[in-house]
Amino acid sequence: MPTTTDLNPDYLLFGVVAPLYYTDRERVLQLTQNAGFDWVRQQIYWRDIEDPVKKIFAWDEIDPIVETVNAYGRKLLVNVVRSPTAYNATNGLPDDPEDCANFMAILAERYKGKIHAYEIWNEPNLAHETGGTITPADVGRYVEMLKLAYTRIKAIDPDALVLAAASS
Repeated sequence: MPTTTDLNPDYLLFGVVAPLYYTDRERVLQLTQNAGFDWVRQQIYWRDIEDPVKKIFAWDEIDPIVETVNAYGRKLLVNVVRSPTAYNATNGLPDDPEDCANFMAILAERYKGKIHAYEIWNEPNLAHETGGTITPADVGRYVEMLKLAYTRIKAIDPDALVLAAASS
């Protein structure tokens, strides 16, 4: 039989998914703070940040997102999805899990202490999230990608949380 325990609201942490690209981030974060949310989850498209062919990174939108969330004292969880085409022709899971680990290390280095949690991919059991198809090999590739990303992030920012993607 379950027992009841009083919950201390000072220890409860709640979050909100708040798309902060191309919007009034100040307003969204003020409302998030007013509502008492501790965490903000932002999905980022890896393909929109890294161009592996030109060897350039576009930080112009993610930098202000990270800064604004931190300015409001909220914790930031980023959910990284959509490989650059050079790593997967359909922007799904990268063909080589090491490519994701490399990108996650770059994120962790750039935003150490400012991104508090990294969710590695989103619903990797859905064809929509993995580039249009699901194969038995995708499961192992995802696990390897998660393991490598975890190791690389924790080596740079040991305090960061690394989350496995939830299945749909």
